[in-house]
Amino acid sequence: MSFSRKVFDGKDVVFANVLRSSSCGHLFECIEYYYLFKTEYVSELGRPMKPAIFLAYDNFTKEDLRNIIENKYHLTPAEIDNLLEDTYIETIDEFMGYKIHDFRNVTTTVFVEGYDLIQMTHLNMFTLANHLVALRCAQADEEYKELKFTKTDFQIFQDYRVYGERLHELKTQNHVKRLLFHKLKLYKFQEPNAAFMYLSTDCRELPEDYVQKTIEQYPQFSKIFVSVLDREPFKHLETDRVKFLEPPIKSFHSLFGTMIYLPVGRKFDCSSRLIPECSYYGKKVIYHDIDYIDLGLEMRKVDSEPSFIRSNLNLDRQDLLFKTIGRQCIRRLT
Repeated sequence: MSFSRKVFDGKDVVFANVLRSSSCGHLFECIEYYYLFKTEYVSELGRPMKPAIFLAYDNFTKEDLRNIIENKYHLTPAEIDNLLEDTYIETIDEFMGYKIHDFRNVTTTVFVEGYDLIQMTHLNMFTLANHLVALRCAQADEEYKELKFTKTDFQIFQDYRVYGERLHELKTQNHVKRLLFHKLKLYKFQEPNAAFMYLSTDCRELPEDYVQKTIEQYPQFSKIFVSVLDREPFKHLETDRVKFLEPPIKSFHSLFGTMIYLPVGRKFDCSSRLIPECSYYGKKVIYHDIDYIDLGLEMRKVDSEPSFIRSNLNLDRQDLLFKTIGRQCIRRLT
């Protein structure tokens, strides 16, 4: 059954992230690109750009989205209200109720995680769009072959330093993921001598005994905060000094001065947000137990050097995706 979401009629671009059991880091890409197009696009169309956000998440509401935005970004109440009004959320069951997802009422559709399209293909789902863009955030070279069914104008945006230029017969663009630094909130550290460990995604889950041994290796910190998907298995490790937190964590950047970066099971971290965010806030990053070569991580470390980050990693009108979508809208609508 084909399904076209009428709520997107007349929209120029939709930023999509789907098939998530709860919110994830790719949500911030949706928020930040939405904001950039809504507020900073200088259009030749004779009107402002009309962006939207589409999420297929379980256990997630617009109120959750409001709390995340208010906690992380310095946006006006009107800007937040506009974003929420332009956001459409479905549960995974609702999304999976249709095999053909028709976005042809939108000029450009952007999946901020290209692997979403691979998952949809595995589920025998098809995407129809005028201009379809996917931001690559996984190796999975062979699986991208399966996306050639599309009859749309389709492009993969990927970092050539990490993935190379070619991806079978698909069209690619060189693209480094940027962050909307100039709208991030500024925080006063409550615990400058505290550390933070991030285990809040499936690929970062580590055994309890490994987490305990890692904590024991850092007695110099007055507190250690650990972000986990589920606190229950770790409760016996909690003390006055060690706290396990489930996301979203309110004002979490105010909690610590050092991040302890832990290994990723797949030994590949394509475009971490936390590393450049820590650099932006002047935090130290300790790379713990990284005994493997991860090209994605190495490039993110280069990008996050203080002398480089503000001029080259800030999301602004010089971003290639921003320019490409703008040209597509002008081409289609004029």
